Amino acid sequence: MALSGRRAEPGEILAVVRPRPGVVGESKRVCHVVPIPESGRSAGPLAALCGEPVVPAEVEVLPQLSGMPCELCVANSTPGRAGPLPAAG
Repeated sequence: MALSGRRAEPGEILAVVRPRPGVVGESKRVCHVVPIPESGRSAGPLAALCGEPVVPAEVEVLPQLSGMPCELCVANSTPGRAGPLPAAG
């Protein structure tokens, strides 16, 4: 899988969000990881780590990852670079 979007920066504040009920169909209510601006406010949409635009008024902030996660957001939220695991043994 080719990764796109952007990686999380060390020390960056991240939030887990998903679209509120009724904004999108239930099967599209994927949890995204979103960097929070230092000011805590944004004049427009934010961008999830996968690159998906996130409108703050249309999402709910979750206390933890739950439901269906966006695989690319999860991959981009981990430290280091993505790649194959070394062979064991």
